[in-house]
Amino acid sequence: MPWKIAVVSQLMWLVLAPGPNATLSPTSQTFSTQPIGIRSKAQTLTLKNNGTATLNITKISIGGKDAGDFAQTHTCGTMLSEGATCSINVTFKPTASGTRTTTLSVTDNAADSPQMVSLSGTGTAGRCTPAGAQCPPQRPPCCPGLMCVLEGDRAFCEGKPSEHNPRADSFWDRLNPNTIE
Repeated sequence: MPWKIAVVSQLMWLVLAPGPNATLSPTSQTFSTQPIGIRSKAQTLTLKNNGTATLNITKISIGGKDAGDFAQTHTCGTMLSEGATCSINVTFKPTASGTRTTTLSVTDNAADSPQMVSLSGTGTAGRCTPAGAQCPPQRPPCCPGLMCVLEGDRAFCEGKPSEHNPRADSFWDRLNPNTIE
């Protein structure tokens, strides 16, 4: 059956076509809830050249509806050789409450340029203490999803205990509420 051979040879040509072939992963990134004005920890995206020629990177940018709430730094330079990868670190610092969305784009000489990643996060009003920060003495709440945990003689906002992180109790939970003024 000659048509099967023709289809196979066309598919092989597509797979083995010369030139750069960029992939950006993950294709979407959702940040945890952040208080307005507080920058998140960086989340890493990976750009890879799966092609057979150098990938020439023209621009890496964030654009769209809530672009000002996200920022990026990268290790990519202007060229990515065959099989090489680079990192794009994205942070989220909401300027308003609610869901915030935008897109990170990489413009280059690959046939499917630009490569894009959807970015989203939720801003929350009010003051809260972010992950890794020392809990203030007046017991303001840790940011959503965190709790104040005693480490030595200090307390820090960290992830809540779960089956994967069975840390005991919160420093504040062991205090007698009648002694807090």
